[in-house]
Amino acid sequence: MMGLTDSTYYLSWFIVYSCISFVTAILMTIMSIWIFTNINAFLYFLFCFLYALTLFGWAFSIVAFLPTKRSSGIAATLFHIISYYMIFIIADPSTPSSAQFGMSILPNICMGQIVKQIFFYNLNTKEGLTWSTLDVKFQNYSFKGGLLMLLFDALFYGILGIYLDQVVPSQFGVAKPWNFLCKRK
Repeated sequence: MMGLTDSTYYLSWFIVYSCISFVTAILMTIMSIWIFTNINAFLYFLFCFLYALTLFGWAFSIVAFLPTKRSSGIAATLFHIISYYMIFIIADPSTPSSAQFGMSILPNICMGQIVKQIFFYNLNTKEGLTWSTLDVKFQNYSFKGGLLMLLFDALFYGILGIYLDQVVPSQFGVAKPWNFLCKRK
């Protein structure tokens, strides 16, 4: 409506929420230093920052389907709560690694698995969570794998949100065909 290109619009929102996520992650890290004494602060910051970016992408995907603030806010909240409780599906310590990483496509499941790793490193290891212990597995899941899944989730949901915003019909603009990326200009 204002004459912005789509890329400028998406980039502006990404910058705004990256800044908000950055500040929030710093505050979370500062508040957690006294709780998690055996955890590398930068790795904890990275976890908080990536989780926030993942939620931004996830919300962006949901908003593409629902036109109003109220309906998208309610749907995002419900999906957030439901996906958090889905962690009980993989709560058994003997759940295979592939199932845990597969379910980590949902940001809250990934977050829950990483928090479990943080408590394991903080309470049960001498060296704690450092760059050299990222690959240590606890209940078939590793902190490094969780961070990589959060990075994947942030990219996946961000790209999915941009794609759905272009394809799903809304009151503003004209929806593109589902295969618009594969056509010549």
